[in-house]
Amino acid sequence: MARRTYRQQRSVERQDSGAPTVNRQTGRFTYDGTVGRLSGKASYKLDSKTSISAQLGGGGGHDIVTDKVNYLAVTPDFSPFSEHRRLSSVASFVTGELNLDHAGAREGEALNAAVQFYTNPGVHDVTNARFSDGRRYRIDLQKPSTSIDMQIDWKHPMAPGQILSMGSAWHLDDTTQHYRFISNDSTGSFGSDMNDAYDARSGTFSAYASFQQTFGSLTIAPGLRGEVNRRRISSHGADDIRINRANFFPSFHASYKLNKQLQFGASFSKRIDRVPLEYLRPYGTVEDAYTLFEGNPHLKDQSTNAYEASVQFRPGKVEAGATVYLRETRQLWSKNYLVNAAGTSVYNYVNSGNSWNSGAQFDLSFPIVPRLKASTSANLFNERTPIDTTDGRGTQRTFRYSTNATFEWNGKDRGSVPGDVAQLQWSYNSPSREYQIRKSSWFDLSASYTHSLDRTLSLSGTFRYSGRTNQRLIAPSVEEISSRQRTPEVQLKLQKTL
Repeated sequence: MARRTYRQQRSVERQDSGAPTVNRQTGRFTYDGTVGRLSGKASYKLDSKTSISAQLGGGGGHDIVTDKVNYLAVTPDFSPFSEHRRLSSVASFVTGELNLDHAGAREGEALNAAVQFYTNPGVHDVTNARFSDGRRYRIDLQKPSTSIDMQIDWKHPMAPGQILSMGSAWHLDDTTQHYRFISNDSTGSFGSDMNDAYDARSGTFSAYASFQQTFGSLTIAPGLRGEVNRRRISSHGADDIRINRANFFPSFHASYKLNKQLQFGASFSKRIDRVPLEYLRPYGTVEDAYTLFEGNPHLKDQSTNAYEASVQFRPGKVEAGATVYLRETRQLWSKNYLVNAAGTSVYNYVNSGNSWNSGAQFDLSFPIVPRLKASTSANLFNERTPIDTTDGRGTQRTFRYSTNATFEWNGKDRGSVPGDVAQLQWSYNSPSREYQIRKSSWFDLSASYTHSLDRTLSLSGTFRYSGRTNQRLIAPSVEEISSRQRTPEVQLKLQKTL
C-alpha cells in the first residue's frame, strides 16, 4: 500500500493575451496491490565440467490506484470542480530461464550460455474518472508484452596474464496495445473519443570482444561491442515506423595495484539507451483532467561517452574510495510540454540536445565501535544541460550534490541463532534542473530492525519517511507548481527458511 498527498497550482495564458487563468489542486493518491508468485528451479550436473539449470515461474496480481482531486479557483474565470479517478489493473506473467555452464580444459576457461524470457500474456487496465460537473471518461487498455534474452559468452585464457573474452547476445521486445477512450465531455479538453491499437517490436543483436593483458601490477582491457537494432511499429490508419540502426561501442579499462591497500583505475565506455517503445506510440493518451501524453515516432536513441578515474584505499577495516568522471550524453531525452487550444497540457519526449556532466563520488566505510559500522557516500555534479526558456532553447550550468549514509549494528549470535540487526539509512539530493522542470531538494530516511526468533525464523520491522518533493514546470503558455508528500510507511515481514 502507498499513500501520497499533493498540491499543485496551474497557470495558463489565454490566447487573447489577457491575464492568465489560475487554479489550485489538492489531491490524495492511494495504491493497493495484491500479487501471487510461484516458481521452481532444477539443476543437473552433466559431468565434472558441465552443469545445466532451468527455472520456471508465474503468477498474477491486481492493483488499484485511486486519485481524489479538488480543483479550486484562484482567479474568478475558473469554475471549481472535483474528480475521482480509479485505475484497476489485472495482470498475469510467466518467466523462465535456462543456463548452461561449461568449464574448459584450461584453468579459467569457461563457456556460459543463457536464455531468459518474460511475458505478460494478460494485462488489462481500466480507468474510470468522474467529475462533479457531470463529465466522465473511461479508458480501456490491453497491453500484453513479451521479452526474450539469449546470450553466450566464452572466456579463454591465453598466455600468462592474457584473457580473451568473446560473446554475443540477442534481445527482443514485443508489445501490443489496444487503447479505447470514451467521454461525454463537450468542451474538448480530453480530445476526441478514440479506439486505436499498435503493434511494436524491437530486436537487438550484439557481438562483443575484450582482451585483458597484465603487466606486473598493471592490467588493461580494451574492448569493442557492435549492435544492430531493428524496430517496427504498426498502427491502424498510419504508416509503419521502421528503424534500422547499427552502432559500435569501444571501451577501455585499466587498473594498477600499488599494494594490498591501494589500487587505481581508469576507464572509457560508450553506451546507448534505446528508445522505449512506449515513447514511439503514434497516438495520444489521457493521463488526467489537464494532461495528455503524445508519442513521438521521430525520437532518437540517446548515447553517452563516459570517462572515469578511481582510487581505492583499504587500510585495515577502513575502506575509502574516490571516483572522478566526465560524461557526455548526445540526443538527450527530455519532457516537452505545450498547451492545446482547450487549455490542456500536452507533453512528449524530445531530443533536446547534448549534456555534459562532470563530477566526483567519495565513499567511506569504517567501524565506529565494535559491532557498529558506518558507510557514507557523497556525489558532486557539475552539469551543463539543455533548457527551454521563454526566449527559446539554451544551455544552463548547474552544480548539485547528493549524500547518503548507513549505520548498521550487528548483535551477538545466540548459539545457532543469528544476532539481531539494526540499520539506519539517510539520503539527500540537492535542487536540480531538467529542460522545462525545476526540482527542489528532497530526503529519505528509513530505520529497520530484524530479530531472529530461532535459526530459521525472523521478524523484521521497517519505518520509512520521505520528505516533501517540490517541482516547477515552466513551458510555453503554462506554469505548474506542484508539491507531493508520501505518508510514513511501516512494514513488517515474517520470514521462514525451510
